[in-house]
Amino acid sequence: MSTQKSHNAQFFDNSEDVSRIIKAYKRKKYYPYKLYIPENLNLEEILDSSPPVFKYYKDCFLYILHLIVSIPLRLKDFDLEKQKGFTPIDKKLLSRRIHAYNDYIDYLKKYNIIEEGTSYKPGYYSKGLKFMVQYRTKVKGVYITKNTLIKSITEKNYHRDIEAEHKLWFLKKWFNPNLTIDMEKTVEFLELDKEISRKKIERKRASRRIKKTWIPIDEIVTMGYNMKYIVADKINEGKNHHPIVDSTSGRFHSPLTQLKKELRMFVRYNGEDLHGIDIVNSQPLLALVILDYDLFIKNEIYKIIAHYNPILTELKDIIKNSNFKNPISTMLVNLIKRSKDNTDVKLFKRAVVEGKFYEYFAELLNQNSLVPQDIMDKPQEIRKFAKNATFTALFSKPEDVMWNAQIKAFRKCFPTVYRIFSLIKSGKNNHPTLACLLQRFESNLILHTVCAEINKLIPEAPIFTVHDSIVTTEKYLSIVTGIFGSHLADKLGVNPKLKIEEW
Repeated sequence: MSTQKSHNAQFFDNSEDVSRIIKAYKRKKYYPYKLYIPENLNLEEILDSSPPVFKYYKDCFLYILHLIVSIPLRLKDFDLEKQKGFTPIDKKLLSRRIHAYNDYIDYLKKYNIIEEGTSYKPGYYSKGLKFMVQYRTKVKGVYITKNTLIKSITEKNYHRDIEAEHKLWFLKKWFNPNLTIDMEKTVEFLELDKEISRKKIERKRASRRIKKTWIPIDEIVTMGYNMKYIVADKINEGKNHHPIVDSTSGRFHSPLTQLKKELRMFVRYNGEDLHGIDIVNSQPLLALVILDYDLFIKNEIYKIIAHYNPILTELKDIIKNSNFKNPISTMLVNLIKRSKDNTDVKLFKRAVVEGKFYEYFAELLNQNSLVPQDIMDKPQEIRKFAKNATFTALFSKPEDVMWNAQIKAFRKCFPTVYRIFSLIKSGKNNHPTLACLLQRFESNLILHTVCAEINKLIPEAPIFTVHDSIVTTEKYLSIVTGIFGSHLADKLGVNPKLKIEEW
């Protein structure tokens, strides 16, 4: 088969002037979109010296390479060692963007650029990809111009809620070139952070007794560097921010939600410092809407539960009919109705309202001899254990209590609370219901209520969100905090603790 090379698969590197490229392609309606590949990979040279024997687009090669680098950014619990260095790639989604993706992957394998894993499970996960050893380096930015591919990346995200994004135009408008990050200081920080990360990994490995084959520490450190660098560079680019709303949880995702906390100090808006307004112990606090029947009805929590858990779909008609056919629905509603004055519920509520839930819980664990012996004399470790136990109890499968000491500890201290949480997660594979419920309530409250009100009252105030936190400049900090606190009090029936953090 004759080799065919696409005319619109232009190739650029970081030295190119983006504004010049935009002007050059304006008439063709192409515009550059930045991707990331290993810094020592010269794809141009490889393709010129060994042209593929199929019709190809250079941009499609770049996109596949970019996925290996970028997907871990979107996976909250990505573990490089657990994945054996491979990045899991959804081939079904990839096929929608690159029809003959197998040809591209086979070519990259043939010329020792990537390797493909052998482990996969049909319908669950695909074979992963990873770079060959020589390309496990820092990354560089490259620009693609294939219009259909860019459109698919930026618009045809199958996990986006487009309708919600249109409603949140007042948040998206602030992602413009005025949002900046000091890249020189960021890179300096990341270089220093590499050594800190290396020592942490060494200590972690030294503390383990079981010997196993490890991925080289330098590879893990480099990957961590790349993940932090890419997000910062997206902000620095001033373009291609592309904030989206997640159709599952309703959360607003942007480069700021991905940016590591330690890099926030380098971010400015229009040259001004930013400040975050955080809800103290937010997830336990938001859970109050489940533990009070009046709040449960007022905030229509029953509709959210019915949306996520097919076993509890009857709940959506709770106002019209309380005689449920499903006994789980009946148990849940009755338990919420009568549990408001239970001792453990009152203790849970008091602790979260005071903003000291994890400290209170840690103390309860100590009193009940539920703290592991090896951390008995370490208060911070006990608090960490309490926090982990809370999140594990909130978001794990109900049956995990049989073997998990942290969940058992939570159940012993807060039996009624735990029972309500477990009923909401009833049914096979329905355990994400509680997490989705809290995130959906959070996003409705913060994005569509609080931020919408801020935009209505002070449209000139720059506002950003990092899930349960609202970020603004110092000039508007006081009024934004007031609006935030007022709506939280209205929805939760209490005055929650808010914490101001300088970015």
